[in-house]
Amino acid sequence: MSQDSSLKKWIEISIPDLSGKEKYYLDQCIKTNYLSSIGPLIEKFEDEISSSVGLANGSTTTTSSGTSALHLSMLVAGVNKGDLVIIPSYTFIATANAISHAGAFPWLLDIDSKSLTIDPIILYDELAKNVVVNANHCIHKETGQRVAALVPVFSFGHPANMDKLGEIAKEFKIPLITDAAAAIGSKYKNLDIGPFSDLTCFSFNGNKSITCGGGGAICSPNKDLVNKAKHLGSTAKTGPNYVHDQIGYNYRMINTQAAIGLAQIERLTEIIYKKREIAKKYSLRLKIEKVLDPLPEMDWATSSCWLSGFVINESSLIKPKQLINHLNKKFIRAKEFWRPIHIQQPYKDALRGNLKVTNNLWERIIILPSSFSLTFEEQEYVITTILDYIN
Repeated sequence: MSQDSSLKKWIEISIPDLSGKEKYYLDQCIKTNYLSSIGPLIEKFEDEISSSVGLANGSTTTTSSGTSALHLSMLVAGVNKGDLVIIPSYTFIATANAISHAGAFPWLLDIDSKSLTIDPIILYDELAKNVVVNANHCIHKETGQRVAALVPVFSFGHPANMDKLGEIAKEFKIPLITDAAAAIGSKYKNLDIGPFSDLTCFSFNGNKSITCGGGGAICSPNKDLVNKAKHLGSTAKTGPNYVHDQIGYNYRMINTQAAIGLAQIERLTEIIYKKREIAKKYSLRLKIEKVLDPLPEMDWATSSCWLSGFVINESSLIKPKQLINHLNKKFIRAKEFWRPIHIQQPYKDALRGNLKVTNNLWERIIILPSSFSLTFEEQEYVITTILDYIN
């Protein structure tokens, strides 16, 4: 496929597809005058989310963003000021920011080089060396801080090793909060991901597989935690007469956002299938020994494949930035991904383990156009542009 540069039509990384019933549901909002944080589509969308992650109705509350979902989850899980929360350094900064919003501090650990998610072996070793468990609390020996939560991140929508992480969390008495921002539709050992954590958080930002334009959600098999999060996120209001029983937050999703989300989630199976097909094609065509390695999918995972891409092999002479610049010149939107938390200015002094894998990998990861609407011709153009550059 040739790309007419005069048109300058970019092939984007991840843009929404609104070809479902979005307009129909938005029209319902306008007709009924339910435009804000009260409306029938919010509850309906929440029930659809619960179903999609393997939980019963009432197991989800929607939020204004993925970050607010993480923040509320920290609070209802009991994260307090001064606590430590374990996260991989390889994640979007919102994971760390939510911890800071709760007054706590991140403890940054390394990822597994194969799954690109937090490494359970490293996690266990760090805990065994550095903490003591007293009564029901896990205490970091050197700092005296309580380790209040463990937050695995499902990188690119790929589940972490939840069996091992769950065992570790149970042994060390640490609540498990999953940052599954982009992982709705993923599976762990062919099972829905909702039951594997105390709390699971999603994002519905505009670049996600399922979008509301903005917004997020918290799911849990423990409905009490969901109700607490819903209460806190609704200004902690206890009744119609402006009575509030604690300091709350205005983290509510609005009905118009839920309208878009409902139309999107009705097509979840179709969207995830297409995303996985895109990833499969990139993997088959761009897996080049000692040059390019596709983003992983472990035997325990069925990734949502939110984003597709590859890792430039350590032994390759290809320079990531040069390849990205070449693709951008061809109007292909490719880029590096997350800059690890430990090299971000706000977290330069954060407690951390040895981050050898993260340091070695992050600059070699390149993401490629992965939109549901990506056409056969567009993907062929991306692939042949990369292969021409390499050869």
